[in-house]
Amino acid sequence: MRRIVVAVVACILTIDMAAADVTWLGGLGPPFLFVAGGAGAQRPGDTLTVGLGVGGRYEEDPIARFHLSIPAGLKLLYGDTANAGLLSAIGGNYTLKLLPRDPGRFEITGTFRVEVGNQSDEAAFKMPVIVRPDTVIVEETYYTLLETKREGQRYRYGRWWLIPLDSTETSVVEADIEQRGVRAQPAAPINAVCRGCGAGTGVDSVHFVVIIARDGKVRDSRLLGYPEHDERGPGPAVVAAAREALRTSVFQAARAKGTAVSDWLNVTIPVRREP
Repeated sequence: MRRIVVAVVACILTIDMAAADVTWLGGLGPPFLFVAGGAGAQRPGDTLTVGLGVGGRYEEDPIARFHLSIPAGLKLLYGDTANAGLLSAIGGNYTLKLLPRDPGRFEITGTFRVEVGNQSDEAAFKMPVIVRPDTVIVEETYYTLLETKREGQRYRYGRWWLIPLDSTETSVVEADIEQRGVRAQPAAPINAVCRGCGAGTGVDSVHFVVIIARDGKVRDSRLLGYPEHDERGPGPAVVAAAREALRTSVFQAARAKGTAVSDWLNVTIPVRREP
């Protein structure tokens, strides 16, 4: 069994707040905790212990609920499989005891929902359990859903950014794209020319985070690095040239679960200065 590790990554990044409002998650991911792991059963008939962690970081105390589905082949001996109420009341660590009896492959599934104001968050995971005549294998728990809806707009929680989604878009998580799919990418190298940029000549690099919709079009972007009017940065004319090149560029959409999906990527655009 592989252990589940929840890591918080710190990152310092300067963002141009005047650019498009792409929401930065800062590597923290969703504002809730919903994780599970299993241990203990070595062979059929041994007790399998499942631990579940529930929590969150919200300015208000939201309403939350979770539910675990336990297959019949993994007999539930004791433990809470569902709870609902204020997150402060239901948050914490839960322990369940199961009895693997019948050979086969089983999946423990969990769902979680938080509602606060005009925001609702949802998560779902699967924990595969393989019962063989001589052993019990608990595979790594993996998420199948990490989404939020804010002011009626649906988003996927990415590693660093919120990804806006169409209402009918297939639900995926970052791992579906990173490990089993294909990330969005430019169809061709992106370059820009800034004419009339002053006496200086040379090449500047302008960095963006870009949201690519499932049709391959740029849905949103945000300037990374120095703010647009910071004297240490490339300057507004160079940034404008880079934005225009980005606007007219063609991208290949990300793919996961056999279909095109929305994605984010970092794009660096070299801008050649001309007097």
